[in-house]
Amino acid sequence: MSMQIVPFCTPVGGIPTIIKDNQNGVLLKSQQPAEILDQLENKIVKEKENFTSMKNQARATILAEYSIQRMVIQLETIYAEVLNDEIN
Repeated sequence: MSMQIVPFCTPVGGIPTIIKDNQNGVLLKSQQPAEILDQLENKIVKEKENFTSMKNQARATILAEYSIQRMVIQLETIYAEVLNDEIN
């Protein structure tokens, strides 16, 4: 996603919390190879304009929610909270 590649995923585990179907990726509706191929063709070939938008949204999602800068800030916050608890 950070490289503007649209992920094609199955909606299992925490994936649907990150991938918003037809916005920043595609949640596959089937595990049958023929149906997966059809979904790939529809998104890449038939919906080319939307596919370009999904690539941009995929990168934007990573930058906004999962960048190294954001993770560092979150980790620093955790360290500060732990230190404050030990001091008090």
